[in-house]
This record gives sequence, C-alpha cells and structure tokens, in this order.
Amino acid sequence: MGEQQEIRQQNGAGARAGSHHAGDGRDTAGTHASLILTNATLRGVADIGSKLATAALYVLLARKVGATQFGVFVFALSLVGIVITFGQFGQDTVLVREVARDHRRLDEYYSNALVSRVLLSVPPLVIALAVALLVGTKSHTELVLAFLGLGFVGDAVLRISFGAFQAYERLGFIPVVLISQRWLTTLAAAAALYLGGGIVAVAAIYCVGALAAAAFAAWLLFRRVARPRLHLDIPGAIEITRVGLPIGLASISLIVLSRIDMTMLESYKHSQAVGQYGAAYRLLDTTAFVPWAVNAAVLPTLSRLSPTTATPVGAVYGRALKLVLAITLPMAAGAAILAGPLISLLYGAAYHPAATALLLLAPTIVLFPVSAITAELFYSQGVQRMVAITYVAVLAENVVANLVLIPLFSFNGAAAGTTISEVLVASSLLVLSRPLHGALDLGRTLLGPLLASAAAAAVMAALHGQLAAAIALGVAAYCVLLIAFERIAFPDDFAILRSFVLRLTNARATGTASAPRS
Repeated sequence: MGEQQEIRQQNGAGARAGSHHAGDGRDTAGTHASLILTNATLRGVADIGSKLATAALYVLLARKVGATQFGVFVFALSLVGIVITFGQFGQDTVLVREVARDHRRLDEYYSNALVSRVLLSVPPLVIALAVALLVGTKSHTELVLAFLGLGFVGDAVLRISFGAFQAYERLGFIPVVLISQRWLTTLAAAAALYLGGGIVAVAAIYCVGALAAAAFAAWLLFRRVARPRLHLDIPGAIEITRVGLPIGLASISLIVLSRIDMTMLESYKHSQAVGQYGAAYRLLDTTAFVPWAVNAAVLPTLSRLSPTTATPVGAVYGRALKLVLAITLPMAAGAAILAGPLISLLYGAAYHPAATALLLLAPTIVLFPVSAITAELFYSQGVQRMVAITYVAVLAENVVANLVLIPLFSFNGAAAGTTISEVLVASSLLVLSRPLHGALDLGRTLLGPLLASAAAAAVMAALHGQLAAAIALGVAAYCVLLIAFERIAFPDDFAILRSFVLRLTNARATGTASAPRS
C-alpha cells in the first residue's frame, strides 16, 4: 500500500499539472463521463468500421480457400501476433498517460516510443522466421509469416501515433486511418482472391496496407495535431521500455493468452480444426472494438485523476465499466443464442461445428472488456505490476488447461479454456483494484444492462430460426427496456446519454462535428 499511496500523490500532482485539460478540479463525474462517451464513440466508429472490413475479409478468405488453408492463415496470424508482442512493452500507454498530463512531453515520448517499439519488434520476427525456415516450414507458409509479421510491425508503429491522438483527445483522426486502411486492404484482397490469388497474396496486401497506414497516421499527427521533435535517443528508448515493462509483460501475456490456443491446437490436431476454431474466434474478435474504444477514451481522463481528486478516479471508472457492460452483455447473449445461425450464414455449412465453440466463447465478450477497462485503471494510476502478475499467472493456467482440454475436446476444449481464463482475469483484477476505485454501486452498474439483456435474450430465443428478425427485435427490446429503466432508476446517467445524443445530433445538423477536446 505504500507504493499505491506514493503513486496517488504523484497522480494528484499530475492532475494539477494537467489542469489545462481538466479544469480546476471541480468537474463532476458526469462531465468526465460525457467526454468519455464522446471519445469512445469516435474510437468505436473506427473499430466498428475496421472490424467489419476485417470480418468480411476473414469470411471471404474462409470461403474461398477452404478450412485447411484458412487454418494455415489463422495459425500464421497467431504466431506472428505472439512474436511481435515482445516489442510492445506498453510504450503507447506510457505516452498517453504522461502526455495527457503535460502535452509538452510529446517531444520526449513520441520518438522514444517509436525507437523502442521498432528495436524490440523486428529482431524477434527475424528469429521466428529463421526458426520456421530451419524446421522445414513450407515456403508459402513462410511467406505468409513474413508478410504478416511486417504488417504487424506496421500496426505496432501505428499505435504510437494513435497514442498521441489519444493523449490530445483528438480521436477523430483514428477512424480516418483505420477505416480507410482496413477497407482498402479488404477490397484489394477480395480482388486478389477472385483473380486466383491465395493466402500469400492476402498476407502481402495486408503488409502493404499496415505500413501505409502507419505513415498516414504520422502525417496526420504532424500536420493536424502536433509536431514532435524526432530524435534518436537510445537511453530514452530504454527508459520508456523500463517504465512500461509491467504493462508490456501484461500485454505479452494477454496476446499470448489469446493466441496460444491456436498454436497448441495446430500441434495437437490439424489445420482443419484450427480453421473451425478460427471461424468462431474471429467472430468473437470483432467485438474487441468495445474495450479498445472505451479504453482509448478513458485513459487520458483517468490519468489526470486519483482517488483523492475532487472527482475521484473510481467515479469515472464506474461509469466506464457500466458503459462496456451495457454494450457487451447483449452481444454475449446474442452470440450464445444465435451461434448456429450466425456461423452457418457467414461461413457456410462446412463450418457448422464451430457453433459450439462460439457458444463457449460468448461469455468472454463481456469478460474481456471488464478486464481491459480495469487494467487501464491500474495503468492510469501507475500501479502496473498487479496487472502483469495477474496475466502471467493466468497464462500459465491457460497453458495447463489447454494441455488437458484440447486433446480431449479439440477446438471446443480450447474455447472452454479461453473462457475459464477470462473469468480468472476479470475477477482477479476487480478484486485487486478495489483500493483504487472503492466500493462499486453494483445496482447502478449492472442492473439495467442485465434486465435489458435478459429481455433481448428471450426475444432472440423465440425467433431463433429467423436470424434477421431475432437480431433486429432483440436489439430493439434491449434498447427500449434499458432506456426506460435508466430514465426511471438512474436519471443522472440517462441525462448524460441524452445530452450526448443531442450534441451529436446538433453537430451533424450544423456540419460542425469535430474531434472533442476537453
């Protein structure tokens, strides 16, 4: 607790130093929540638009190349994702936290984060490609690994510029970059597939798109937001890596946790099983826009607050937690109830076995955002080691669980293992974070989304055989009940949402919508 007390004092000073963002400290939790909602919407637009493009690409790829080749592609994605993660030591998170408190520090953190990320990402990729070559990996698989690996390096660099947008709360530029990159990549890949190209061509197109997006984001940053001074400072790069090390360990453990099951499944079973699991997992992955959007919006605000500021950090965290639950609970219900029809519609009858895996994975649609937003609370307050320890411990548990479950139940065992691990992460972080956020008002946070999700689940179950009607009426039932309940039970939360919708409507009507600034 001594470390936490010191960090709280530092954060109070950071909040005062960043008063040009946060006002004089008298902002209410509702004001912060409104700003977070606006910023989350901007990031959500980026992630929804980009995820739709990525989902379309995966569906098309799965249909065109078959389960075996799709399994090779998914395996390559998982492997290079694990490898490139070793270069992501929380540099962008440290940049957001420190620059959100003082914009003058962008000169220091931007270049150092870029140098650190490149120096730590490229060597592991080269080693992985060399090992793959030495063990006799097929040439087309080696090419897929190389192209996807370079693309992942581009994505890692891209997130540094996104961190600068986030720190300045200029999230409106993120949709411009992400949506254009993903849709252009998808369209180019679709053309290549219809012209007879395979997974190598798709991987090459992804690589070019990712590197171009990194350059485009940097151009937008320098032209429209700020001009950080570029410099090569190896000691500075080492320092930002040291500070972000616990975040990096947590990130590495998280990404390995999300991809190790694919790798182990490939070892125990065959590419077709990986393809089936990949079909279900990629649908799950399309919901990741929720934590990404909310985290991008909430981290700058949380970084300027502490448990002792006029608006306690726990008040804003509680509202952010309610937001992610309100979005993800109905998604999880829909994925569980409509798993079969969704898989058949998107991938075809050949992928019908993946429906059970999607059903087993459905709870993680809620659990992962809860873990992610709680981890951001820790990071914003500088208490990073607890998150790293939690993820490393659960990663070890996941490997052991997969060693038992995959040989017995194939990809359904991998799905069950993932959900078990997410339960452990979410529950552990919620308990450990209590000193930072205090007692949560569970009625305010959970009751409305739970009741509305139950109503939506009943509607979707009744219309199970009519997918379009089940989704449309389920969404309608959820929205109507949630809005009615919140208006009666928690009118202040309803007022925040109403104010946001009115501002958004007015901005669209007058054509003056812009990236929000606090």
